[in-house]
Amino acid sequence: METPKVTRLLNPFAASLPVALDPGNLSTFHLGTTDGGWQVSEQGFALETNHGVIRQADCRLLHVAATPGKTVAVYRWQDFTISLHVEQADADAFFRTWLGIVCSHGSYELLGVTLLDALVAPVPYEVLEYRTFVNAPTVAFLRGGSAGVFLGIENPFFVCHHEGNRLCLSYAPAMTVSEGDTHTTEALFIGSTARTGKSVAETSPGTNWTPRFHNPSGEVPLDWGEIEAMRAYVSRYMRGRSAFSAVFYRFWHPHEPWLQTAQDAQKLCRELDTFAQMGGDAVIFLPFGPLSLPDGRPGACWKLAESPLG
Repeated sequence: METPKVTRLLNPFAASLPVALDPGNLSTFHLGTTDGGWQVSEQGFALETNHGVIRQADCRLLHVAATPGKTVAVYRWQDFTISLHVEQADADAFFRTWLGIVCSHGSYELLGVTLLDALVAPVPYEVLEYRTFVNAPTVAFLRGGSAGVFLGIENPFFVCHHEGNRLCLSYAPAMTVSEGDTHTTEALFIGSTARTGKSVAETSPGTNWTPRFHNPSGEVPLDWGEIEAMRAYVSRYMRGRSAFSAVFYRFWHPHEPWLQTAQDAQKLCRELDTFAQMGGDAVIFLPFGPLSLPDGRPGACWKLAESPLG
């Protein structure tokens, strides 16, 4: 089988920062300039199931199909067929990757999905996990030199673990998949960012201004290149998607802040099933953890998450 050519794309916000992906070698890719960017050596995906952990290294590669902008590699492990998809549009300075999973014999429990377990070079001098006011991760920025990397999973509760030059991104579906059904995982996104030297941080518009919610990462400055790269990704993510016409905003007090009993879980499942039958698009949850309510004092606000800065 002929190895497809390397796809090399330019970051629209910094023409000197191309993203390169070799579809014939899904284990190694380059981000940034060819002489000073980032080398990412992928160790492979991993699936945590009730049958044990399925690692890419233990799977048998059946075939690889490449078309412009997309590559699919199909693997086999016992009764599981796993397809690894890598997608990169012509004008994008990032790519997305996800898995399709089918079990041909019996249902199974999909407990955890690791989409990136990689060694990066050089070692970043900082890994910034940018979080929203509910302390849910949005994106992680690798910082170092004149270029950086942004990456994450299209799931509001993914985990980014980093130690030295090793980086791991995963999430926990914790779901049962029926025999023969194809489960498509959330997608990992990863791309390059420019370092412009211009930063943006949250500031108070006045001395008496109090935010309704505390943003755990709001006071962390972001480089303008990081912001523009993430905006380009979000714009691409929303392109062609139907509008979120029905959103279940299960968020506010007095809803239970977390599940304490089996009855709480059953109630939540009934609510979600009813919403699904109505054709709902998205659910916004109250965090399954304790929260504090504003007590009326000046400066009091809804506190839904602890700040990573203390």
